[in-house]
Amino acid sequence: MGGGQGGRALIRWRLALAGGLAILACSRADLPFNPAGPPATAPVAPSASPTPQQLPTAVPSLVPSPPPAPTPSPTPSATPTPIPTATPATDVGYTTAAAAVGYRIPLTLRDVTSESATFFFELEVPTAGYLLYRPTAPGFAGWFLLPLDPTSARHQIELVGLAAGTQYQVRVGLGEGFADLRAPWLYGTGWGDVVFQTPELDSPELRIGVLGDSGFGQSTTFDLAELMASYRLDFVLHTGDLAYRVNEEDDVFEGYAKKYFLSLAPLMTSLPVYPVPGNHEYDRETYWLDRPFYFYAFAGVGIQGTTNESWYSFSRAGIQFLMLDSQVFHGAAARTQQTAWLAERLADESYRFSIPVFHTPPFTSGLHRNDGKSLAAEWLPIFEAAGVPLVLSGHDHNYERILFNGVTYIVSGGGSRVLYPESGAVPGSQVFAMQTHFLLLEITGGRISVEAINLADEVLDRATIELEPGG
Repeated sequence: MGGGQGGRALIRWRLALAGGLAILACSRADLPFNPAGPPATAPVAPSASPTPQQLPTAVPSLVPSPPPAPTPSPTPSATPTPIPTATPATDVGYTTAAAAVGYRIPLTLRDVTSESATFFFELEVPTAGYLLYRPTAPGFAGWFLLPLDPTSARHQIELVGLAAGTQYQVRVGLGEGFADLRAPWLYGTGWGDVVFQTPELDSPELRIGVLGDSGFGQSTTFDLAELMASYRLDFVLHTGDLAYRVNEEDDVFEGYAKKYFLSLAPLMTSLPVYPVPGNHEYDRETYWLDRPFYFYAFAGVGIQGTTNESWYSFSRAGIQFLMLDSQVFHGAAARTQQTAWLAERLADESYRFSIPVFHTPPFTSGLHRNDGKSLAAEWLPIFEAAGVPLVLSGHDHNYERILFNGVTYIVSGGGSRVLYPESGAVPGSQVFAMQTHFLLLEITGGRISVEAINLADEVLDRATIELEPGG
């Protein structure tokens, strides 16, 4: 899976080089939201004194900017929804050697249910080829093939009629006929297959991974993703800042490829990764078609529909995950609309409970302790009134667990080796750790079990959140 050991080694080498450059450029790379150039106010020095390889030498205030132009993202090809048959093709010829046309956005699993899976990818140019898929059960021969629209480079494909609790293998093969198909590569690196498992029907239990602020393109992040993949997760929540300084590459596609997709390849090739936008998703250098590239790569496909909104929701095991855009409090558009949508979603009583996920934390003992004040004033009363048990954020490059008015707030921004120290504990802070890490959430019965796990596979913090009856 994922292109083999040689491909993994090549990815690690590329990420190690990119990671070294990211640390050298850290004083610029981790500035807060600044889509239009230098901040309008003077930088504010942090209260702590970070080491040069950990932090910027100063942290400016978040600066509002005009909303992005409402340019819609191009619509992916309308591949007909396939229904598996009992007659897979057995004479398929396929090689992992690089096709003449590569990916601009690699094959990823955007959403999965017990009976369906949604995939998305974009090629360099429109090309003939197929999406191939099959269950991995021993003795199953052949592949189901779906022809790609040869007039479109962007493809969104939903597989339906899948079997619950079953592992599937999916790949893209380019070529006119299916006897000699080749694999598209991603900027000189083999991407490989996606091998995923559909959830069991009506299972009330979940294992979720959480990480954030991973976008430096470091081998550290790749190693953290490999560790996460070993935990048999159902899916991953990303708390934002997917890619920093994408202008270090030839274009934004290559920047996201090397700093987001390749960094998280061990996860991307096995399960859905659901992101929220961070402040760096709005950096001016990320703009594509007059909007941040995030809207092009994620909005308008899969679970987010075609509205180009930067917030969305999905559900699993009766739990609603509210994926929000905290940059509406720092200049991005549609703050009022998103807050109204949030209140409406939390009022829906058809879910066991809801977990909001967004980038800027309402509380943090790290360097960005004041960035979430407006958000806290507007959203926290809504969370508390709805009985939200857990809120997940990133932005500060550390781990912290905070308890406030009965709600657990977790900051998980340690997805790289660029880390921030504590600048003074906020009220309710339970644990603070300046370490590269991810979160493991296990939801079972009437509780949420939380573990923060570092790169050495050591538990930094462990907590249990008891749910209300019926949760």
